[in-house]
Amino acid sequence: MNAPRPARPRPLRRCAALLCCGCHAMALSAPPAPAQSASERRNAELHTNLALLSTMIDKASAVCLNNETSKGVAQLQASFKSIASTLSGKLTVERTNQVLRGAREGLPQQVALIENDKIRNCMKPLVQNLFDMVINAAAPESATPAWPEPIDFRFNFKRTVSTDPRLYSENVRLDLTARERPLSRRITMQDAQGLAYYQYDLLYPRAGEIFRGTIIAERLGNSRLSLTAPAITEICFRQPVKLPKLGQITYDIFDCVEGKLCKPSAQSTAWLAACEPKPAVSAANWLDLLVGRAWAQPAPATAPDRPGAPFWHVPSLQTLTKSNPEGVGYTVFSIETDAFRDQNVQALEVDVRVNGIPVLEDGLPPRLRPVPVEAEGNYRYNFALQSLNFQGLRHGCDRIDITLTPSNGRAKPLHATLAYVALRDVAPRTQKIRDKQLTWSASYIVPQKEWRHYAVVHSYSFSASDEADKQRAIAAASRDKQLIDGLQLRYKGQKLVGVIRPPRTINQAGKAAFGMSIGREQEDGQVRFTFTKAEAKSMAQFVVSQRATHAPLNAVIASQPFYFNADGGSRTAAGMCEDHQL
Repeated sequence: MNAPRPARPRPLRRCAALLCCGCHAMALSAPPAPAQSASERRNAELHTNLALLSTMIDKASAVCLNNETSKGVAQLQASFKSIASTLSGKLTVERTNQVLRGAREGLPQQVALIENDKIRNCMKPLVQNLFDMVINAAAPESATPAWPEPIDFRFNFKRTVSTDPRLYSENVRLDLTARERPLSRRITMQDAQGLAYYQYDLLYPRAGEIFRGTIIAERLGNSRLSLTAPAITEICFRQPVKLPKLGQITYDIFDCVEGKLCKPSAQSTAWLAACEPKPAVSAANWLDLLVGRAWAQPAPATAPDRPGAPFWHVPSLQTLTKSNPEGVGYTVFSIETDAFRDQNVQALEVDVRVNGIPVLEDGLPPRLRPVPVEAEGNYRYNFALQSLNFQGLRHGCDRIDITLTPSNGRAKPLHATLAYVALRDVAPRTQKIRDKQLTWSASYIVPQKEWRHYAVVHSYSFSASDEADKQRAIAAASRDKQLIDGLQLRYKGQKLVGVIRPPRTINQAGKAAFGMSIGREQEDGQVRFTFTKAEAKSMAQFVVSQRATHAPLNAVIASQPFYFNADGGSRTAAGMCEDHQL
């Protein structure tokens, strides 16, 4: 390893441009007397700057947030103040150096975790200035690293599959794991003098440490039922055997071809060395990654994956949030559990399945997109689902299986089964799983221009207080759905299926009813059952007309067309589609 770089002028008299309004308040006191030792001068310099630290952080955060909120910035503020408080105490030289080294590693990483791009880019130069003013200025020269910290990691991305702008954006998703902590970010294209590339600041790898992960194109539009493994680009790098001389260049650049392993570019600065990921992702082992460790066990009640089995290739919650859907919205699911508290779990693999079919965010199996676990408190995770194949397959409800598997294998997986009715909200529900709890809820996001009409063909009334009567209604609806599906009716080239809708309300007489509406299988595999008023009316008329050529329909479909108006986001009646009823 190269020797540490020579001492550089201490940047104590520089202020971030972001905080120029407060520079006058940050003037340093007179330098300490020449008689002081180097260690004494460093300590005096450290305490002088710590006195200004809290004010600077608060001012900068106010500017960057601009009346917004950010959990990442709040955590960053707390970390800064914790460091300042620790260093203000009476510490040994060894303990001071330990705190400074921890700050040197931790602060850049915390900036990278700020979820809002605009706020993160605003905070980054501020953090660097504070880093220079307090951390580097106080650290012994022998502790100064001989590498860029953080390193500006850049990569070119040549597309071979994601070339259709209707299906993919210019953004890419970068998932990296290092030090057992995963990082997942959507990165926009940079443009330096007309040379497009992607960029992200990372902590520099320690000696012997390997950063590995994947790059994949950001999926746009609707979810799609697929049989084909996506084009996953792999990235793997480490510290080189011999470090370059540290100068003004603090970046390195790789060349990535979609679906292959990234390699150092011809313009590489040699700060990062390529390595082989283990295991490498290929078409041969992609299904093994898809099955997941938890699903290799006999516990889950859903069939495991098999060669050629379908999966849902879905956009992420972040992508859907930025979209402007028309007609049908999406549902945001929130889960929280205390199952992994104090178990040294750094990351979880989140496996979601709907009616037995895996749901892969951006096409990535759970093992390739682990989710970080915070050191304190319960684990919380949000994800989004569009309508997929929700059609009341399980007694009028649909089944969602969630398995949370620790990436490091240091704790047992947690599995939960959720009962859900498409396009509806669910108030928080809590399940007892072993000696732990999992709480979940669902919120349907209504589009600005909503299609809210159903083509209804039958109603199944029952007494809400009579469980046997309710089961009779469910059995009748399930039987009629099977009949409709089996006829293979097609409308405008799309197959028609029955969609069972549980009741939203119970009337004053204690009566409720399941409804049978008609859905259409879309080209992407999803089932749509809400339409414009004109389209719902046309579909209802078409289904009624089929009574003449399909005699069994006479017992299921009314002789007159009927369509129903229902806003999305309502809740299902109490006692219907509870988790334990699946």
